[in-house]
Amino acid sequence: APARRRVRGTVIVNAVVAMLLVLVVLIGTELGYLFYMKRELQMAADLSALAGTQILKPTNCATASDVASTNATNNLSFLAPAQFQFKATCGVWNPATLPGPKYFSSGAGAGAINALHVEITGSTALLFPNIGGNSVRTLKVEAYAVKDTPLAVFSVGSKLVDINPEAPLISLLKFVGVDPNG
Repeated sequence: APARRRVRGTVIVNAVVAMLLVLVVLIGTELGYLFYMKRELQMAADLSALAGTQILKPTNCATASDVASTNATNNLSFLAPAQFQFKATCGVWNPATLPGPKYFSSGAGAGAINALHVEITGSTALLFPNIGGNSVRTLKVEAYAVKDTPLAVFSVGSKLVDINPEAPLISLLKFVGVDPNG
């Protein structure tokens, strides 16, 4: 009968490989969470800038800033208020006169207010706080929204279609077999 050879150290090698795999999975999960949080903060910044810009007045910024702040707070309701800071700045966006790539100026004398800059700084909770070297990360996002003058205005009133039985549209509907009166 052949002699059995003892194999030593194979359990240790397998344990080390398993621990390395667990570490890689933990780091990947933490990075994925950071990317997810950055995306959520960016979405909140974009939406709050758009919400504030919708009611932006050329001479008054306070209401637009308040609406943007409320919108950001509502969109970041999964975070505690201490986990993020919000800042809204009104200004002028003009690619013809202001330097790029942002074309934005919050300085006085730049013109009538037509844009809102939103900045959100958030700190993320740690998924694995016991991993050595793991600390709270701070993420910063910003968004710009511009209120342009509309190129065309379209409005619909209740008098768009005349429900006169002799009206051309009603005659056409009767012709194809649709009863417009129910």
